[in-house]
Amino acid sequence: MRKMILIWLILISLWGATQSLAQNNADVLYENDFEAANPLQDFETAGDWSIATEDDGNKAVQVEGSGSLALEIGEEWRDYTLEMDVLIRTGDLMIEVRAGEDGCAGYDFIIEPLGSHAVIRSGVSGNSCRFLETIDEMFSNQYRRNLWVRVRLNAIGNRFRLYFDDVLILEGTDSAYDQGTVRIFTMERTDAMLDNIKVIDESRLSSSAASTSPLDRLITLNAHESGYQAAIAELEDLQLVPEDDGELLFVEDYAFFRGQGAWFTPLAYTSPRADVIMAGNLTFEVGATDEVETCMLSARIITNTTGQAIEYLGIGLINDGSVLLVDRFSDYSDPAVELADLGLDYSVSHHILFMAIDNEVTVFIDGELVFDHVSIRTDWGVYGISLIGATSGSRCEGRNIWVYEYDKVDN
Repeated sequence: MRKMILIWLILISLWGATQSLAQNNADVLYENDFEAANPLQDFETAGDWSIATEDDGNKAVQVEGSGSLALEIGEEWRDYTLEMDVLIRTGDLMIEVRAGEDGCAGYDFIIEPLGSHAVIRSGVSGNSCRFLETIDEMFSNQYRRNLWVRVRLNAIGNRFRLYFDDVLILEGTDSAYDQGTVRIFTMERTDAMLDNIKVIDESRLSSSAASTSPLDRLITLNAHESGYQAAIAELEDLQLVPEDDGELLFVEDYAFFRGQGAWFTPLAYTSPRADVIMAGNLTFEVGATDEVETCMLSARIITNTTGQAIEYLGIGLINDGSVLLVDRFSDYSDPAVELADLGLDYSVSHHILFMAIDNEVTVFIDGELVFDHVSIRTDWGVYGISLIGATSGSRCEGRNIWVYEYDKVDN
């Protein structure tokens, strides 16, 4: 193992080529935390509402218990993510996206705290507005009455998704309406509060269909820290991975190493795979700055009979703020090495998501594309987290680590 470290350090010191971090922050179409003097000035409003101040001083929209609320924002938006905090004491909430000027057309997401949720296409039938077709419906107790819940809704291309606190609740497709405003309704006798509304432009996702190689352009992920379901859904929308062609292999909530030396532990050692997506949050406490230290996630790990890693693909953090990608790291062959000098701040954790598909790997750090289709070996293996520490104060902590397998990927 010490020989492997020395080879690695020599290669790092000689490696001259670096890649720049992609800078493509998603555009915010609308944002409101209701703290301004006139917080509803950008809304078209109807019904009974007010601005309430909670015990901690936070301001939010309060729906009066005896009335209904209709808030409308936006223009002819096409592809976007809507996020907001919702607290429902009594009654139901309906969010309509791609709402038409006639006041009828749109996609209605109905949220009932008792557990019955649905997305329905609405429109004119005869001389009145009606629910025309149910796209998806589900009974779930994920929503909790009397508690703040973060609601996230995607309307991207012909696909629609609804999440409560990053848990996927509804998903469906429909092509009847491709643009419109956002309307938020609470039904009669509803007592609820709304806060921190944000609408993010997702046109970069729907436009991916026009590109034969999606990663020929800069990409930023938004859902990388929102759990594996949301992350995989976004990668599918970007056409980076095929839809409905994989399964979750494992989730590890917490793992860490501390101290001087080279530390490694395998994860899900009974489930070796080749084509995987792996992600997790790494917190790196640097023990020394005059010696190289690393904190890494690994995949395609080949172990010997004693359980030692003899070859693997590793992606992780170097104590100088750089990101390292190393493949075929072993005692018997020269590894392939890539470096990205990002100047990362290790007073905060950093999220890593990488896709190892066939003979290529693509890496996102904190949602930003860092390594794009780097050639790697094609092989099976297990997964792990590792630390190379120079002092007793060196520490590598991994949280919310997950691996998702694809049976077959055609690129």
